[in-house]
Amino acid sequence: MTKDGRLHPDDLETALEPIRLCLEGISELASSEYRLRSRDGSQWRWMKTDAAIASRDGVGKVVSVIGALTDITERKTTENALRRSVEQFRSAFNNATVGEAIVDLNGDWLAVNPALCKLFGYSADELLRTNFQTLTHPDDLNRDLFNLDLLKSGSIPVYQTEKRYIRANGAIMWGLLSVGIVRDAEGQPDHFISQIVDVTEQRRLSELRNDFVANVSHELRTPLTSVLGSLTLLSAMNEEPFSDEA
Repeated sequence: MTKDGRLHPDDLETALEPIRLCLEGISELASSEYRLRSRDGSQWRWMKTDAAIASRDGVGKVVSVIGALTDITERKTTENALRRSVEQFRSAFNNATVGEAIVDLNGDWLAVNPALCKLFGYSADELLRTNFQTLTHPDDLNRDLFNLDLLKSGSIPVYQTEKRYIRANGAIMWGLLSVGIVRDAEGQPDHFISQIVDVTEQRRLSELRNDFVANVSHELRTPLTSVLGSLTLLSAMNEEPFSDEA
């Protein structure tokens, strides 16, 4: 296997040790995965060797071994692509500046990122022992559960809403919640992906603006009503005929 130098140097021990153990009778079976250069030298192919002791002599020494060699390059390529995808997702998840979570169908947190922990004031371990229901303001929970049912049934692909959460210190936080659903290979609901942005300050400023507009409108409407009343009275007086008596 190594006479022509086709075995990847980093895989020498991985490839040969199981075979050695099998040939020496230490192990009945041998299995190894390694890279082998193609005959034209253009690429490395992933191979898998499976071997087993076929027969022994009278004193138990291995006489023959049977084995199979399988090209597993395609499988390895898929595994590596999946591994990179998982690593990229994990990096994006952990380094996101907004709160993100993976939530099971019962509402329990499966994974939470540092931004979400900071948002709620809990450690990751503490959050993972709770669920979103316990952190949701009671008045907003039924609407949230209704939307999740729509997601699970496939009636909607995603949903976004503003709702109140209860932080670790008891403070109320307004959050902009975005939720999507992940389905398994059979199309059945598997888990939710949630993103939460703190919009408490935006809500406060919006309420202040609305209060200001209402107050200004009230102040402007009061004198305007008086002026309109006076104009109506003057208009009525102008329409009355002059008396002939002097």
